[in-house]
Amino acid sequence: MNRSGIVKGGLVAALFLFVSSYLRGMVFHSDHDHGIAFPSFADHWAEHGGGGGTGATFAWILYFVIVGLVVAWLYALARARHGAGPKTGLIAGLVVVVVAVVLPLMASISLGRPMGGGEGGMVALLWVVVEMALAGVIAGRLYTED
Repeated sequence: MNRSGIVKGGLVAALFLFVSSYLRGMVFHSDHDHGIAFPSFADHWAEHGGGGGTGATFAWILYFVIVGLVVAWLYALARARHGAGPKTGLIAGLVVVVVAVVLPLMASISLGRPMGGGEGGMVALLWVVVEMALAGVIAGRLYTED
């Protein structure tokens, strides 16, 4: 495994995820002045004394960096079995969707604040699935064995 390839692919995938998340926030939550991953959580926490502002933004950036590195690492692992290419990147991205999206979605529902709920919720969730799959393809495209 090429560690520098994982870092390179992971950081570019993280940048893609952050920008896509910001755009998703602007599209589905246009009445908010921020576009972090789940703006309804940020508003709820800010109104009820929870984290918000710079700390929350830093936490989301850290989240995207970790997710980007994980998807690149999973691509490097899957490449040996499934070969190099976009299909392997899609597999890595979809595995991350299950861990990084489905599990937090279940947790948010149990808290009574389903992320992506309301108008456009299913489309926003589909956006997340597509952006994570594309992040896997991007990480795979930048990863090389040498």
